[in-house]
Amino acid sequence: MELSNLSKSVFRCKSGFSIPAVGLGTYKLNGVSGVSAMKHAIKTGYKLLDTAFIYKNETEVGQAIAESVEEGVLKSREDIFVTSKLHSGFHKPSKILPAIRHSLNLMNSEYIDLYIIHAPWGMKPTEAESGADFPFTTATDETGNDIFDDYELVDVWAQLEKAVDEGLVRHIGLSNFDDDQVRLILSNCRIKPVNNQIELHPWLDQPDSVQFLLDNDISVTSFMSLGRIERTLDSKGKTLVDEAIVLEIAKNHGKSPAQVLLRYQLQRGVLVIPKSATPSRIEENANIFDFSLSENDVLEISKLNKPLRSCHFKDRRPSKNFPKLWLSEPVYQ
Repeated sequence: MELSNLSKSVFRCKSGFSIPAVGLGTYKLNGVSGVSAMKHAIKTGYKLLDTAFIYKNETEVGQAIAESVEEGVLKSREDIFVTSKLHSGFHKPSKILPAIRHSLNLMNSEYIDLYIIHAPWGMKPTEAESGADFPFTTATDETGNDIFDDYELVDVWAQLEKAVDEGLVRHIGLSNFDDDQVRLILSNCRIKPVNNQIELHPWLDQPDSVQFLLDNDISVTSFMSLGRIERTLDSKGKTLVDEAIVLEIAKNHGKSPAQVLLRYQLQRGVLVIPKSATPSRIEENANIFDFSLSENDVLEISKLNKPLRSCHFKDRRPSKNFPKLWLSEPVYQ
């Protein structure tokens, strides 16, 4: 990974695929304030916006890019990298290409740089959501349980390959796939995945999975690099940014705990997409290229691994496509 500054730092695969090392996560960035946050990130130098159909903000992403081009902050659409994701309710093969075209229409874009399967499990979409062909919600039975609509993952993947063939997307990838599911795709693909976006932070370090992906020339994106304050709690109610070693290392480098946690992932060769709507925090999260963690810093942070998965998706366990390798983790016991 090249780590020089925000605008120029990229991860390059041996295949030739490259992706910005730091992006803006856009979950919950909606409406006028969402557009403003995205535009501020672009002005700050972010070169990647990470969205998803289920975030309900692909329109805002398109607007932020268009206005940034109009205002001269970006020269063209080519100057920004956009990742979006296939909703779990659209895994039916005949639904996938139309869903991608729908996302393109929402973003007013001719292509998506990276399109990934948001999760391996498939859900039954609601039959109608104000007449929408692409509902945000998924169906439940009379007792309120989710109704799964699983398809073979290799068949879902084949449709993403067609999207590349048709020029709708430039690259394709995965999210929330365990190592065995990645192996399944690698053994049955015509176009290899270039990315797997997974939960990664020191409490869920997943060193073996990270190495497996990198060894297979698949870039790794960490979501929830800072932990999730309302979920990622240990038995004493402590959050990841409260860990004594993180605070100590941050103090030694004159950085915030968040900056240390983001830098930790970059030095592992992992991309980060921190989310914030606050201008000062957007800038802070980008200011991680003027220091390096020592080998001892990295070692001490890695010792925090529990493992503790925050986004455990326990309600998705009935799906035949639920990541089986996750089930050995403490949260599922």
